[in-house]
Amino acid sequence: MTTDYTVPDAAEQVRTLMAAPRSAVHQFYVASRANGMRSSSHPLSVVDTVGRGRLLTLRQNGR
Repeated sequence: MTTDYTVPDAAEQVRTLMAAPRSAVHQFYVASRANGMRSSSHPLSVVDTVGRGRLLTLRQNGR
């Protein structure tokens, strides 16, 4: 079976989405307290794009 369908490049998809007009951007954190010490997570960023949906971004390994 042959097909004309090609898998889009993931990096190009992200670049296209991040360049789209935005309607909102949000950042979420998780925090906890143990033994009087507070710690929080790296942010989960949510980018709402106009006409393209929502993009979730995470920091990984401190980057």
